[in-house]
Amino acid sequence: EVETLDSVAAAAPAVPAPAAPASVPAAANAQATLVIKVTEDCWAEVKDAGGNRLAYGVLKANSETAVSGRPPFSLTLGNAQAVSITLNGKPVAEELYKPKRGTVSRFQLNLPAQ
Repeated sequence: EVETLDSVAAAAPAVPAPAAPASVPAAANAQATLVIKVTEDCWAEVKDAGGNRLAYGVLKANSETAVSGRPPFSLTLGNAQAVSITLNGKPVAEELYKPKRGTVSRFQLNLPAQ
């Protein structure tokens, strides 16, 4: 079963994030929201930059899963043709994740350069 952002957020107490050291650019600690919409069942695994698993398992047809974390995100999709992805509300170009052959896609997504 896939954990959604809501179930993860409900289980974790709200703790203010520590201030970033002055030597680290703000973007290095930036959080991003990734939304995966599926039209057919699709196995998925999503990890953040720290290797934390944000989603894992089968995403059910006609559902939407939102996760937040520190990019770049590492994704594996088992039925990538059935997926559309947005990153911080902006659509991700399909050519980045829809395989030319087969159905499995492994890729990374990062925030665009500012």
